[in-house]
Amino acid sequence: MLVFGLVATVSYATTKGEINARVKAVMDRFKKDVKGANEYLKVAKGVLVIPNVTKAGLFIVGGQYGQSAFRVGSRTAGYYSLAAGSVGFQIGAEKYDLIINSTTAMSLKKF
Repeated sequence: MLVFGLVATVSYATTKGEINARVKAVMDRFKKDVKGANEYLKVAKGVLVIPNVTKAGLFIVGGQYGQSAFRVGSRTAGYYSLAAGSVGFQIGAEKYDLIINSTTAMSLKKF
């Protein structure tokens, strides 16, 4: 409990509009900064974009969290969240953006 109390932060609900704005910013940056990004996205049936995944660990516990949008074409088809925990020696924190490409009709249907 003490460890969780040390790394706890104030959490505010994120609106769909805020998630969409963050997803758009990630996609714009991806297209601008990554060579071949447009070709990568052309084969996508859908794309799960998780902006600002926050990962932190202190002593023996850690976790990560992010909120995302699943996009089909230029529209949002659904909203998801990522949460994970871990146990083992760790210390530190990081933030990153994650893009997962769905390239088949079957994987799109499963979403």
